[in-house]
Amino acid sequence: MILKCNRTGKILWSEAEAKKHAEDVGAQDFDEVDPNQKIWVDAETGRKCFFSEAEVQRFRQRTQQPDLKVDECTVKEYGVKLASHQEKFSNHPKIIKYASKKTMDALVEVKGISVIKAEKACWFTRNGNVAKCEEWLEQNKDDPDLNKPLKEVPEDDAEHPGLSVAMDVDHEGPATSSGLTDSTATENPDFVKEKVKAELKEELMNMGFLEIRVEKACYFTENAGIPNAVQWLTDHEKDADIDFPLSKDQPAAAPAKPKLSPEEAEKRALELQQRLKRERDEREKQEEKDKEKARIVSQKQMQETQALLEEEQLKRDRQERDRLRREHEAHSAQLKEQLRLDYIERFGCEPPAEEQQEKEDITKKSAKDQMLYWMNQLRKNHKDDPRMKRVFETLKIYAGNAQKDSTNPKFLQVKKENKAFQERVAWCPEAIEIIQCLGFKDTPEFYQIQGSCCDGWLMGEAVKFLDLTIGKL
Repeated sequence: MILKCNRTGKILWSEAEAKKHAEDVGAQDFDEVDPNQKIWVDAETGRKCFFSEAEVQRFRQRTQQPDLKVDECTVKEYGVKLASHQEKFSNHPKIIKYASKKTMDALVEVKGISVIKAEKACWFTRNGNVAKCEEWLEQNKDDPDLNKPLKEVPEDDAEHPGLSVAMDVDHEGPATSSGLTDSTATENPDFVKEKVKAELKEELMNMGFLEIRVEKACYFTENAGIPNAVQWLTDHEKDADIDFPLSKDQPAAAPAKPKLSPEEAEKRALELQQRLKRERDEREKQEEKDKEKARIVSQKQMQETQALLEEEQLKRDRQERDRLRREHEAHSAQLKEQLRLDYIERFGCEPPAEEQQEKEDITKKSAKDQMLYWMNQLRKNHKDDPRMKRVFETLKIYAGNAQKDSTNPKFLQVKKENKAFQERVAWCPEAIEIIQCLGFKDTPEFYQIQGSCCDGWLMGEAVKFLDLTIGKL
């Protein structure tokens, strides 16, 4: 079964992989993917895949990679390419199976070493501990082939005595020549436990040593006492198999002779305990750092996915608005056509143009409404003309003067031949309409208010609206 994570867009090739991915990103929203479904893959890295061309375009825009090249293929073909790529850039299967899982986890997850290098270190140190693997990597750091996978190994390698077991049994721990049992065992066998003194075991465990190590120390020293056990633990603490149970055919070694006095043994045990604690603390700190890095990566992926979802929603909203606008326009056009046909049927001719009809309708309104209409028309028809502001300022001066001194004949007329009038107002037909709305009648020489005074209230309203309009320009 092939699944796709709807949060991150990642393709998962098994249910087990999907479960692990769900734990990593904290989401369980998956859809099953058809193996024959078409996808687009990053041609350069092969790691990023897209499920539509629109998704590719959005990724190019978001990451500012207009030249990003993609290859078109099916999900099944993409899986084959991935498998081929992994096989090409992986060590020989024997090396992969031979490597100790515990050592690999420490090298890869904690130390940040690549899988290929870690597997080769385990192979050439015969599954030595982490320190030995790091030492081998340091010695070979200048090797140009260190980062290249190792593809050829001998069929029967005497240097790796546990290799045949590693090939036959699918286990997590290393198989070495030191007498380990199979990986399914997590405790020492009964014949070891039976020979361990409970009081000695409890005392050593209280000192901070692991149970499996304590039992082995007691077994190999034949319960000779704390000093012998501590001496054995000190001598064997770096053994690759120190934390693995004994096998049934493991022979019992002769008890180690006491080399330390009780005081020295206690001191040695305390030092070893402190060192183990420091190593454990360092390992836990590194694990916390690795978890924080993984959390940051996961959060970044979730943010990218959330951005994609929001972008998709915005696109759907735009499409919905465009659809509603088109429907509204189509409905308005249908209504207009129906009104036109009704008019023809009633009057036997085409209806007047909308602009002419609008002008006829505005003449039926009050002088104030007519003035506001022509002010809006002026702004609409001449919005890109730099002279528009001067028109409004000049009209404001005419109305303001008439309001302040409504009986002065000088302010109740505007001479048509006046240079300022010609340059600022005469060129604009909407401005002429506004002047007439204010009461200035068209005469051969002037635009003049008839009578002894003007409408002061109308002039005041004109000043107010003209001032507001100028402030918005």
